[in-house]
Amino acid sequence: MSTQTVPTDQINGVTQTSDYTLSVSLATGSGQLQDITPLIMKFNLYESLFSPCMTGEMEFGDGLDIITNFSLNGNEWVYVKLDKPSLNKPIQKAFRIYKISNRQTSTQSIQNYIIHFCSEELILSSQTYVRKSYNGSVDSMIKNILNDYLNASSKINNNNFIKPLGNYSFVISRMRPFEAINWLATRSFGSNENLYFFYETADGFNFSSFENLINTETYTSYFWGPNIKHDPSTNYQTILYFKIDNDFDILMGNKMGQFSSSLYNLDIVKRTYSKTTWNGNSYDESRLLNTYLPTDQTKNRIGKSLFDNPDAVAKYMITSDADSTTNPILPQNWLLQNYVKSAQLRGLKFTIVIPSDFQIRAGRIVTLNMPAGVPQDANSSERRDLYRTGSYLVTAVRHGITDQISSTTLELLSDSFNQPLPNPVDNSAPLQQLKGL
Repeated sequence: MSTQTVPTDQINGVTQTSDYTLSVSLATGSGQLQDITPLIMKFNLYESLFSPCMTGEMEFGDGLDIITNFSLNGNEWVYVKLDKPSLNKPIQKAFRIYKISNRQTSTQSIQNYIIHFCSEELILSSQTYVRKSYNGSVDSMIKNILNDYLNASSKINNNNFIKPLGNYSFVISRMRPFEAINWLATRSFGSNENLYFFYETADGFNFSSFENLINTETYTSYFWGPNIKHDPSTNYQTILYFKIDNDFDILMGNKMGQFSSSLYNLDIVKRTYSKTTWNGNSYDESRLLNTYLPTDQTKNRIGKSLFDNPDAVAKYMITSDADSTTNPILPQNWLLQNYVKSAQLRGLKFTIVIPSDFQIRAGRIVTLNMPAGVPQDANSSERRDLYRTGSYLVTAVRHGITDQISSTTLELLSDSFNQPLPNPVDNSAPLQQLKGL
């Protein structure tokens, strides 16, 4: 795969949406440096809200046997630079190789295989443990771990690294760095903020709450269908392919605690027992991506709605918080809130493929104009699913290059609809008759 060439009069790298510039250099443990871009058949680069580090993979058709000639053993580096022609806003980052897979001979002189790479911090995290007591805010603890155990303080994205409420005392006795960071993130909460994410993008390491992310400016809007406009910049908004991964699933929602859940807490110092409940109705519209929950208050034959089942998911915790002022990170402040919101987010999941956009990041908010199943010649305003059209959180990004064409795949999640569902009519004669069958 060679670097694409483009006309000299191309402006801002948007004339052809599939254009790209890719440069990959391999640095071996023996100090050799080799441009391996022409050997790459497929290239993928990943980032996700649910992953602490960026990862990627390259598929090769290799007639030079670089595995043997460079003695590849997992201690090598690859330097990646990915950009649009003349845009000059590249993704550029050094990664560590950690695995070779699917190695097989194609011909007597050519072999195919996949080289997997990741941010070095992911390998460092697998090589050490955190054993330390901490005092202070959660964000300061995470920054300390990044600095003391991963030597990555320079990679912190301070523009998206927020401070949760409270100062706490924790003793982390034996956790790998990213395990410790995830443990701290799940226990974080703020004023009307829950579900914190620690993740890496091309901008660095981020630590942010769901509520903070949804209050950022919308990145762009995407539309399904052919784009016949002459302005090439609008091509980035065209959906080339989309798939509905998750839509409403009541049984799965009950199983995951999407509608309601309970926490049973035993304090072994106070010798007290308590029960806390939480349900999806507890989130007002300011804490939703859109405005309306994707379900209504329809009651079943015993007079209960989906939100009236707090024991659908039950969590149990043993604590020792005799003095709540010393360590006030009580599970009732974060556990159920995180669990319900995480389940809500997985209720609506879309995968879309767009022309390559190397500026989009995991954690951005986009507008998805969801098409409705009506004839192509229908009025354009009627060709939108008014419920599912709305704001979505970009939870994963894959930049892929195959057969000289680049594209970007996005995983989009939402917890709500853009339009209210019809008011339930539980007492109509037909419904009462059906409920009695």
